[in-house]
Amino acid sequence: MSRRCHAMAPEQALGEARRVADRLVGLAELRRASILVLYASLADELPILPIYERARSLGLALAWPRQSGAALDLARCDAWEDLVPGRHGVPEPPEAAPRVAASPGLVILVPGRAFDSLGRRLGRGGGAYDRLLASRAGAFAVGTGYAFQLVGEVPVEAHDERVDAVATPAGLARRP
Repeated sequence: MSRRCHAMAPEQALGEARRVADRLVGLAELRRASILVLYASLADELPILPIYERARSLGLALAWPRQSGAALDLARCDAWEDLVPGRHGVPEPPEAAPRVAASPGLVILVPGRAFDSLGRRLGRGGGAYDRLLASRAGAFAVGTGYAFQLVGEVPVEAHDERVDAVATPAGLARRP
């Protein structure tokens, strides 16, 4: 999956991300959300910038994950340019940014290497997003990726957490 993501031309990847943004705008959960939680995409993930731009145009309040030891905290940060390099150089809100508690009013976008229609997710193996999802307190979690990242079945272990839906350029798959 990582190789397929890396092989995508930058302009094509941005176009795919714009289509995912179109899918997300149609979510009833997003229309009711108090905050949209984005993530700073890595080179082998769907680019988040078009989704960020759409969220800003809609006036959504934004938060981002911030590394805190082995866990991810959520912190409020509405402007991309206010993000700072965090652990491993991944952009995240600065320390002064206020923490956001997980709640039913949040929609959390979640990256992954692969997803299936049952909401199972294959991540990078560190478990940070699984720990975040385990403590989401009713927040609606949406996996985001390219259409080829939605596969028939993803292997799972006991600690793996599921997302509620998966948004790709081809559509939105809600977990049954």
